[in-house]
Amino acid sequence: MSGSSQRFWLNSVLLIVLLVVGGGGYWVWQQTQAANEPKSLLSMQRSELQSIVIERYWEKPQAERIEFERQGEVWFMIKPYALEANPVKLTQLMTLPFEPVLAAYPKAGQDLKSFGLEPLSTRLLFNDQVLGFGNSNPITQQRYLLVKDQIILVSEVVAGLIMGSTLDLVARTLIPTNRSIKAVLLPDGSQQTGVGFLNNWRSASAVLLEPVSLINASQSQVKIILTDSREITFLVERTEQDLKLTNVAAKLTYILPISMADKLLKAN
Repeated sequence: MSGSSQRFWLNSVLLIVLLVVGGGGYWVWQQTQAANEPKSLLSMQRSELQSIVIERYWEKPQAERIEFERQGEVWFMIKPYALEANPVKLTQLMTLPFEPVLAAYPKAGQDLKSFGLEPLSTRLLFNDQVLGFGNSNPITQQRYLLVKDQIILVSEVVAGLIMGSTLDLVARTLIPTNRSIKAVLLPDGSQQTGVGFLNNWRSASAVLLEPVSLINASQSQVKIILTDSREITFLVERTEQDLKLTNVAAKLTYILPISMADKLLKAN
């Protein structure tokens, strides 16, 4: 075999060795990186999440319970209001179960009260997995959670939602995203079916929501007829600055700018 042929085969063997060693090194590096990645808080995929419950005790004999359910691609609040959930707020809330675990300690022998985990003022259920929501660390502002038999430390951005107003978690739109309008019956008795008019109702969004304890059935009414034959009835009230539309079934008032009155109540 000539010298050039020997060099060719030698170089080929060396190249194969380098590829094998390099590939093995890369595989080891990948496995090390995967092992070093922090684990998520709960063992589920985001697509598997179907229900969320917030239970707030706050010195009450019975927990205040806020329930959400996924219907197709849309999230709805089931209790205390049977309405579409605020999609932005729910997306933010759903970050919690997928936050990386920063630290974990066995709860045995720990002073749970010092972590705000005994007694629990708030707990959350994502599907059937339970999180106890405790205090934040006074230095890092990271949150202590109780998950099964462990105290978990995470960074989170949901405390304001969990501890805030229930109405902040309700969608501001008048009509659920997964519903279509067939017609609108106005207070003057006219029936509106124009595409533009129906789109006004679909896109209308309140600037504020208020609960209502008593319904005044003598007020003017608008009836929304959906394509699935369901109906949504709103009571109408106008002030100098606001248009107030009260969902009769939900006992909730949607407050819009008075400028929306022409778009939603003026017959074409």
